[in-house]
Amino acid sequence: MASSLLRRIESRVLRFVQEEGAILPGERVLVAISGGPDSTALLLILSQLRQVLGLTLWAAYFDHRLRPPQDVADDIAYCRNLCHSLAVPLATGEGDVRAHARAHRLSLEEAARQLRYRFLNEETIRVGAGAVAVGHTRTDQAETVLLHLVRGAGIDGLAAMRPRSQWPFGEGPALARPLLALSREDTEAYCREAGLSPRRDPTNQQLAPLRNRIRHRVLPVLRQLNPRVEEALCRVARAAAQVVDLLDAEAEAAWGRLAHVRPEGVALDREGLLALSPAVAGRLLVRAHRLLLPGGQGLSSYHWQTGLALARRGKGRLNLPGRLLLEVGPQEVWVGRPTPTPPPLPETPLHVPGVTEVGGWRFQSAIVAPPPHPPVGGPLEAYLDLDALGSPLVITSRRPGDRIRPLGLKGEKKVQDLLVDAKVPTFLRDVIPILRCPWGIAWVVGLRLDERAALTPRSRRALHLRAEPPPEFPLPTRPSPK
Repeated sequence: MASSLLRRIESRVLRFVQEEGAILPGERVLVAISGGPDSTALLLILSQLRQVLGLTLWAAYFDHRLRPPQDVADDIAYCRNLCHSLAVPLATGEGDVRAHARAHRLSLEEAARQLRYRFLNEETIRVGAGAVAVGHTRTDQAETVLLHLVRGAGIDGLAAMRPRSQWPFGEGPALARPLLALSREDTEAYCREAGLSPRRDPTNQQLAPLRNRIRHRVLPVLRQLNPRVEEALCRVARAAAQVVDLLDAEAEAAWGRLAHVRPEGVALDREGLLALSPAVAGRLLVRAHRLLLPGGQGLSSYHWQTGLALARRGKGRLNLPGRLLLEVGPQEVWVGRPTPTPPPLPETPLHVPGVTEVGGWRFQSAIVAPPPHPPVGGPLEAYLDLDALGSPLVITSRRPGDRIRPLGLKGEKKVQDLLVDAKVPTFLRDVIPILRCPWGIAWVVGLRLDERAALTPRSRRALHLRAEPPPEFPLPTRPSPK
């Protein structure tokens, strides 16, 4: 018959699971165990609750190859006996954490985490589990809050661990933490009362890892100031999680309005992005990056804050983790793979009449009678005074110092300023075609016609030009006269 202590702890976990949705009723759950007090208590408690929750349980142990082989063998023997007594199937796996850390330039802690979660994900697929349960306790939560605080994390870091969260490496099962309702002292007391002597990992006593220093040096000092400091830190995490949920909801709504997902990256409307609060705007940048690099290193607060600063300036580039790039243009903030700058258009004679192809553009030209009222065919169609142009006529890119007398705009204007006003991205400015004639620029394709090339009542012959851009070429916005 279970003691009152065991029943009391099991009831706390059951209430927490039901209120927080850490594990869903009827779920198939893989329990990650190490043989330590927390994971032992986790497996014992879930085995006691599986009938009332309708759970199907499996267990999994992963060897990181960081401890002596005999210690690992003893751990596995302990876990196997425990699982056998509870009628829970056990799977074991191993990985070379040191080799993985060297190959990917990771800390041992991060390399171990990656390999362990890879193994757990594979096991959930094998057994058809929808969630992996881990033995994180309220004490772990307090340590995590302090760890993130020391590292300068933002509100997401303070939110720390959720009762149920998404898989941390791309697609995968849910990650359940049913023991966040308990302290480490609770799990140890539960194991003692159940008559078990869990395994002890001596590496948890080493002070090199920052988490261990927080555990053995920082938290004891804080407990002297507040004996219930763990509960206080967990309240901070809970409050931060509520704020994060609110920000996520706002970011989700803004994403649908502002994000344009393309195969090579995500374009975010710059003005719309800047109209959001920085906290929400930053989440859009983080989401865009995560979409392109699922399971990889995420954006730090430095990255998204710097990205927003560049967006406010209206220009700039920032290298992001995963060899991605944030690039700010007049209209968009681009998060994606670096866009190669296309080469300038080669100087190409315009066939009149006929078809001319250059740099993916296609020009159709014809000599026609000047229409009394030239039809408006859009920015890629123009009627010019053929006799005013002279010859030769060539299609080319801009040159330093180029100027034009835009029709409808009195005086000259630099082509560079014309492109900026039209919000043409920097990397595209050299592939906007320009029609040159002996006296200068007659047409900046898609933007402006020179007044000297325009038809007049005295015009005898008109050059009718149609330009067809390369597929998916982002056409500039024709600026209004200034």
